[in-house]
Amino acid sequence: QLSVLPEGVFAGLENLDAVHMAENQLSQLPEGLFAGLGKLTYLRINDNQLSVLPEGLFAGLERLYYLYAENNQLSVLPEGVFAGLGSLSVLDLW
Repeated sequence: QLSVLPEGVFAGLENLDAVHMAENQLSQLPEGLFAGLGKLTYLRINDNQLSVLPEGLFAGLERLYYLYAENNQLSVLPEGVFAGLGSLSVLDLW
């Protein structure tokens, strides 16, 4: 049950293509958390306690295809939070 992820936790993992962080107790994610993960295609941040997604959280994830963020405490999304996600095919915010 993760509650905090430090910025840079994924540093040096540039070949990572999937990240599953679902069903934890995360209440926030650092803006640069996914920096350098340009090959990421699959991301699950669902079933946490996230109330906000930083504007630049998904910057550089041009290959991201699946994004699951449902079952969080999100009430407002920053303008442009999904900008640059040209490959995104599945977005679940329910």
